[in-house]
Amino acid sequence: MQLTHAGRTRQPRHTPTTTLSLAAVTAVAAFLVAPAPAHATLVPPDQWSGVWHTHHEFGNPTLHLDLERQDGPDVVKGWYQNDGGGGRGKISGEVSRAHGDEVWEGKFRDDDGGSKGKFRVKLDSSGAHFDGWFKTCGRFLCSSKYDWAGDHA
Repeated sequence: MQLTHAGRTRQPRHTPTTTLSLAAVTAVAAFLVAPAPAHATLVPPDQWSGVWHTHHEFGNPTLHLDLERQDGPDVVKGWYQNDGGGGRGKISGEVSRAHGDEVWEGKFRDDDGGSKGKFRVKLDSSGAHFDGWFKTCGRFLCSSKYDWAGDHA
């Protein structure tokens, strides 16, 4: 303790113990209020996997799909069976998400090579229906776009 000129005693304002305690409290407080890492994002639910009953002006193919999560855009792959036991083929594309919309865009090809093409569909807000288009493509040219819709089974 230090004596003052009037004989009174006073404590120094900053003792080593006080400074150490203040530093410890500041460090703990900074840890508790630290923001979450920038890469921590919500993973959207998988609304694509499963069986889809689809329809267009040429028939009603059934899709069997699986969502594959990956760095970058997710991929949906699967196979389709045309109605009436017709052709079967593979379908694949990337899922993009923007402004609350979920869009699947890619290519398809019959196993026998009879038909191949491109498509783009948008999932509705229920996650159980999509609308979009497809077109068949030859070696150099593609057809006009045909309306295509589907419902999750």
